[in-house]
Amino acid sequence: MKKILPFYFIFFFLFSSIFISFFHTPLFAGQKVLFYRGLWLLGITTLIFICLSKWIEKIGKIKCETYMAALVLSISLNLVFFVVFPVTFDRSVTMFLLNKINTSPPATVSGLEESLIKEYIQKDKAVQRRMDEQSQIGFVSSQNGQVTLLPKAKQFLQLSLIIKNLYGIK
Repeated sequence: MKKILPFYFIFFFLFSSIFISFFHTPLFAGQKVLFYRGLWLLGITTLIFICLSKWIEKIGKIKCETYMAALVLSISLNLVFFVVFPVTFDRSVTMFLLNKINTSPPATVSGLEESLIKEYIQKDKAVQRRMDEQSQIGFVSSQNGQVTLLPKAKQFLQLSLIIKNLYGIK
């Protein structure tokens, strides 16, 4: 037991370091949807650690079950952190407003509303970015300026209703 706990910490640290360092490389940089790029990078990091498993088990005298548990824990914690923080920050109106208040105090609600519309929505092309993302993942189709919801998106919306009901979200 004394040997296992440090192994988990070291394993998590190495896994996280490699995963995060991949974001500073051109690997999958063509994927414009941050969430999907992160999933690909997490997959590559996982494959690296699967390939190293026998070697690490041998030199660390760690059982396969311990190694797999450390791998699953590392994948899970990195995925949760990635989705809750970087992905949320990338898409969040709240983060835009907080940054605006921070860089331009004092702020008023009407001033923030105006900034949100002029900067976040119009200048940063928030709607176009979201439509591009939704098109890339196959949720919408755009023809002659008309945006249409595809079956994949309708299924996703049905699933989202189930999840919202499960958690009591209106």
